[in-house]
Amino acid sequence: MHEIIRDDKENASRTFADVAEKTRNNFPESAYRLRVHGNGRVSGTMGRHRYFAGADGTGTKPELAERMDTLHDDPCYYEGLGSDVVAMVADDVPPLGYFVVGIVNTLDVNSAKDSDFVAALARGMHRACDKGRFPLLNGETAELGYRTPGVGKNHLNWNAVALQLVNEAKIIDGSKLKAGNIIIGLRERSIRSNGLTMARDILENAWLQERSFQNKRAWAIHAIQKKQRHTMSAEAIGDIFDAMPGGPAFLDHVHVPWHEQFREVTEQLLTPSKIYAPLFYEAQGGVDGPVNIPLLACAHITGGGVPLKVQRMLKDNPGLGVDLNTVFPDPDGIPKLMELSRNYGVAGKTLIDDRTACEKWNRGVGVLCVVESDEHAAEFVGLAAKMDYEAAIMGSVIDHPLIRWRGHEWSTQAVSS
Repeated sequence: MHEIIRDDKENASRTFADVAEKTRNNFPESAYRLRVHGNGRVSGTMGRHRYFAGADGTGTKPELAERMDTLHDDPCYYEGLGSDVVAMVADDVPPLGYFVVGIVNTLDVNSAKDSDFVAALARGMHRACDKGRFPLLNGETAELGYRTPGVGKNHLNWNAVALQLVNEAKIIDGSKLKAGNIIIGLRERSIRSNGLTMARDILENAWLQERSFQNKRAWAIHAIQKKQRHTMSAEAIGDIFDAMPGGPAFLDHVHVPWHEQFREVTEQLLTPSKIYAPLFYEAQGGVDGPVNIPLLACAHITGGGVPLKVQRMLKDNPGLGVDLNTVFPDPDGIPKLMELSRNYGVAGKTLIDDRTACEKWNRGVGVLCVVESDEHAAEFVGLAAKMDYEAAIMGSVIDHPLIRWRGHEWSTQAVSS
């Protein structure tokens, strides 16, 4: 008899299955722990409650890890991505008053041959699930070869679905908001997984301009000429580019090595996302317990920044707005991006200014929460500190349809994207 030989994909799947086994009892209330059957199917009892699901992913943040791996040949740079993929799905949920009872992930890689790479991703997922207090239920790891492009030898795209339990009595919908309510901010030291395309554009543009290249095409032509010892003209190389299948779009897969110069900021932008779900679980008193700290409204600050997320938070309160103070500094890496944007503009314009940065990045704020009284604000800030979160009063709800923050104003009815 011959033994069945497991391929790289199967080995990777088993690595994540081990995480699922180790985290299966993470959710604090055993009555709502889901059961994973041998065939990978999930079942559970919701009682009088109902289930919901939401999906999200890491976006282009994995490229930063890929770039750092090419410099140091160290898979540790992939570990933080577990917190990013989990935070993106898990932290959209508590601000609505829902509870995450499990995560299902979809990991696409070019190859699962590098077991250290897969193990780093699994460690990151395990750490994130432990921090969030929910299990990894199931998932799919797929080897897609050229269908998963990237930088260096290991490429990935990572997405997840959060299975959510909804207790109708604890939904946070903003229906009781009024002027004078107190707004608390939770600090975020990471860019999270939002606005990374803009960050990479700034870094690439600065690298090219420092070397007097007008764009990536000009640099690629120069690089080929240098390799060929200038035996080909720029025009001839340009003609080849234009004749490539798909046209000049193939340059999207040509990677400018800006990370070699901007190593520090690249590593800073890889800071893992904070996972806030446990704090909201405690404030809510769990699924069925009495509410410890009443929350009137919340906003998870991701893509679109504070202006867009606050506008959504206030969508059913057209006469209200917010007046916010700048309490937390920018996450590491953002000041450098702002500096590079000022110094290396395109066509005489900066790629991003302070106002646009507020609409693109979180600027140090992970979540905004609204409470009714000073007493509730003090209780929430105290609970956050006890659980190792940084929280502070940032401002209040006002009776004008404006969002005021960092010296800028936006209408609550028309926030630019």
